[in-house]
Amino acid sequence: MPDAPTRHRRHPAAALALLVSALASGCATAPPEPESPAARKARDWLAEIRAEARRLPSNVHVMPLEEPKVADLRARAEAEDAAGRHRAAAEAWQQAIALQPEDPTLWQGLAEARVGSGEWAAAEEAARRAISLGPGVGELCLRGWLTVHAARIEQRDAVGGAEAKLKVASCQAAPPPRF
Repeated sequence: MPDAPTRHRRHPAAALALLVSALASGCATAPPEPESPAARKARDWLAEIRAEARRLPSNVHVMPLEEPKVADLRARAEAEDAAGRHRAAAEAWQQAIALQPEDPTLWQGLAEARVGSGEWAAAEEAARRAISLGPGVGELCLRGWLTVHAARIEQRDAVGGAEAKLKVASCQAAPPPRF
């Protein structure tokens, strides 16, 4: 079998056609343009946060006592959230917080409403407030750190997101021993 240079010398038209074909195929497709933030498929952080909080073991649940007006606002916020009206949900959470500012569950509700509306800095701020007021373990803690993780990732802070994700493990409390 002749070597490649000899073969192309015998069939110069074939070699030229091969070269033109290779060059044309390289030019036929332009390099992909960078994806714009609007073109990216939005990640459903709310569903991820809630699913992961349900999946991870948690033996501590915060159930603060609340006055009837706060309970009504909580119900309204949850209904608005379920309907996808996250800004309206955030408004209801804020009204509830004005009545009971030390309730970490209200702050986490606000944080998740902010996630739903894509207000990442406000979501992180509310989640951190929930974490600071909460017990530091259990589902509320899990959801708080998962919210901070999501907010950091969306704000292009991968390191901060990874740090928040690591803190999720500290929220998992083992059940008390049973004898």
